[in-house]
Amino acid sequence: MILAFDDFDPSGTTFRYAIPIEKDEMFVDLVHIKKLMNWFDESIERIGNKITELNRNQE
Repeated sequence: MILAFDDFDPSGTTFRYAIPIEKDEMFVDLVHIKKLMNWFDESIERIGNKITELNRNQE
């Protein structure tokens, strides 16, 4: 997903500043993106929790 965003908008400015993009048209499935972002967020949170747990066990 991150690579797809990078391919679409390498500077990460299209959605922030509403500048024109080179492609004529792009289909964006917002429901799918939301699911992926939720999955990504949960994964990062689990990783952070595991790191915290490992650090506590080492003390």
